Amino acid sequence: MTESYIQANGIKICYETFGNITRFPIILIHGIGATKETWKAQSEGFNKGSMWLLTIKGVS
Repeated sequence: MTESYIQANGIKICYETFGNITRFPIILIHGIGATKETWKAQSEGFNKGSMWLLTIKGVS
């Protein structure tokens, strides 16, 4: 797991990556009222692939 930030158009977004980042990623975005932590349990099943968890703007 690696937590990082990306900034575009003045917006800073937090994301985490799991697994082999050289493979095609599965990108998971949480719903309103949740955080990227929502997807932590599923990350264990993707250890051979690549998974990115994004946090929507305004949620940490």
